[in-house]
Amino acid sequence: MIRKKDVRRMAAILCVMTGMSGIPAYAAVPETLGAKPGWNQISGNWYYLMGNGAWSTDFIEDENTCYTFTKDGIFSYARKNPNTRGGAYPVDMLDQKEQELFDEMNDEKSDLFFDAYPDAEDDYDNGDVEFYDGQASFVLDQTLNEIAEKRLSLAMEKGYSKSRNMIPGEGTVSDYIKNVLPERKSATFFEMYLWGPEETYDPYDSVMIRMQEKADRKNDKKYSLEYYRRMGIAHENRDGKDYYMVVLER
Repeated sequence: MIRKKDVRRMAAILCVMTGMSGIPAYAAVPETLGAKPGWNQISGNWYYLMGNGAWSTDFIEDENTCYTFTKDGIFSYARKNPNTRGGAYPVDMLDQKEQELFDEMNDEKSDLFFDAYPDAEDDYDNGDVEFYDGQASFVLDQTLNEIAEKRLSLAMEKGYSKSRNMIPGEGTVSDYIKNVLPERKSATFFEMYLWGPEETYDPYDSVMIRMQEKADRKNDKKYSLEYYRRMGIAHENRDGKDYYMVVLER
């Protein structure tokens, strides 16, 4: 039986390890001169300045979220704190509409997970497992965020083929990742380009049509949110419309 006093130590290990899918290249940690306590964006990367005046180079936790950093202090990914039933959790660098869509997709993922594994929490309460909800929410992967941001810009410029899930002249997200992130080329990816009027559009409805309803109809797990583990998201508002790019990975 797992002792409850060991759970926090194991949770810290899980926070650091979950979501890692390659060995990052390290650079020099930037100077802290002029940085403010908390989050700072420097040259496109996010860093967290701690109360002791040093950048975080491992992980930080708040009530809901664990943020993990590379050894050079760059934010790498976020995940929900374990043993909390998964679902929605806040991520500081998302904008409001990104956060809203991220929350809805995580809540749906949690529902799907516990539909598939209804005894998961009981197994934890009985001391049979260390963590019971590691797959009940998405890991928010900053590398995938950056890919989603780049792909969103390209799609808004060049258009997007929904029937083939590709950007003309650029290919699919898997094609793109083979070139920019070859160490993850064997993973499975799913991409959604979503847009609509900012006052009335609900991107979550589009996600459910593009994925979950198709998964139920075709009985194909690759269209299910429950199948994927990591996520990247980007959003832009232009000319009264909201545009999103969502990239999922397993």
